[in-house]
Amino acid sequence: MNQEVITNERLPQRSEEEDLNERVVLNVGGNRFEVTTATLVRYPQTLLGEMFLPQNSHLRRPDKRGEYFFDRNPRLFEFILDFYRTGKLIPPKDVPADKVRDELKFYGIRLRDDDDDEETEPAADPDALVRAQPAAAIFDTAFELVRQRPSSDIRRGLMFLHELLQKEEHQNNVDFMFVAAFGYHRLGNSAEAKKHLDTLLTLDPGSQRGLILQTLIADKQASTVRMGFIFWTALAVGGLIWYRSRK
Repeated sequence: MNQEVITNERLPQRSEEEDLNERVVLNVGGNRFEVTTATLVRYPQTLLGEMFLPQNSHLRRPDKRGEYFFDRNPRLFEFILDFYRTGKLIPPKDVPADKVRDELKFYGIRLRDDDDDEETEPAADPDALVRAQPAAAIFDTAFELVRQRPSSDIRRGLMFLHELLQKEEHQNNVDFMFVAAFGYHRLGNSAEAKKHLDTLLTLDPGSQRGLILQTLIADKQASTVRMGFIFWTALAVGGLIWYRSRK
C-alpha cells in the first residue's frame, strides 16, 4: 500500500526581519545536526516545524551551547531531517517498521493511505514541544505558565512540574517545589500549596521565598475563615429577623 506524507500548506515566504534562515543546531542523542529554521517550518504541523515558528520563540530553550537536545536515536533522525529538506520520506531499509513509526509519531509526521485517505499516524501531542526539551527548559516554561492569569495556563504549568517531580532526580528540587506551591496558591488550592511548601521548608528551612509564601498562604486561609464567619453570621441574623417578622 502506497503512502504519502500529509503536509500542511507551505508557509509563504517571510520577510527578512523574521529571519527564518537562522541556523540552529539539533543535538539528537549526542549527534549534532545543523539546519535552517526555514527548512523546518516548511511543515508547521510537525514537532520541529511548530517549535521553530517565529511566534513560538518564547517556548524554545537552547542549552548552554545554544543547541536543542532531543533524547532520540540519531541514526533514525537522519531520514527525518531529510524529509524536511526534500519532502521525501525514505527510512533505512534495515530498520524495523515499528521503530520508524515510533519516530514519525514522536516528530508529529502523519501518514495517510492513498487507497482510503485515512490517517495512520496521529498528530503530535501539543505538549510534546515542551516535553522534548531538557528538564531546565521544561521548568522555565512551567514557571512562565504558572505566572499567567488564565487558570488553564496555571494548570498546564503544574502538569509539567508534576511530571518533573515524578522523576527521582528531581524529587528534592526546591525550585520545582516552590513553583508548584506558588501555582496551587494562585489557583486557591491551599491544601496542595501547603503540602509542597512543607516539603520545600523541610529541605530548606531557611528559604526566604518559602517563608514569604507561607505567610501569604496563612493570610489567605485566615481571610477565608473570616469571610466564612461573616457570611454565616449575616445569614443567621437575617434568618432571625425573618423569623421575628413572621410572628
